[in-house]
Amino acid sequence: MDLVRIVALGVNGVSNGQLTFQAQTEYWRWASALTFANTLTFTSEVIPSFTAPALDAFLDVVSPSNQFTAPRNPTQGDWTQGTRAVPGTRTGYLYRLPSPDDSQVKMGVLFEKDNQTSALMAAAWYVKTQAPSNGLAFNKKIFTSTLTRVSGTHPNAIEVGTWYYLLMGTP
Repeated sequence: MDLVRIVALGVNGVSNGQLTFQAQTEYWRWASALTFANTLTFTSEVIPSFTAPALDAFLDVVSPSNQFTAPRNPTQGDWTQGTRAVPGTRTGYLYRLPSPDDSQVKMGVLFEKDNQTSALMAAAWYVKTQAPSNGLAFNKKIFTSTLTRVSGTHPNAIEVGTWYYLLMGTP
């Protein structure tokens, strides 16, 4: 496992004095050293009723530079048609994967690393044809998938067509 995404679905936030965790939030972290290999194992988990110790165990395993959070309640209007322009202060790494909901549907995820600090800053989901009506890139919450790196950061390297992206993390 290289990358972990925890979806906190609880209705209340939890504070342990040092860190505060919010309901309806995704917590992303690199499981070990931040490495953009040709393939990555991506695991998504759910904490329906979360506690501070559970999330501390998740977040404290790695340095803060290898993690970020994102809201869990995007809408269709949060998606942008086109291609995410990776800021000049970052390097982008694009991966393809089958949709967790339907293995015949192709998706992409673009990771952005800060060039100076090497911190993981953001991820952008790519879906083809149209923005999801419910705002979510996929509905399945618990799964493991293999991400395969493609050349460049343009989603047409996955498949030529009209793409939409949803940015998560720091713009």
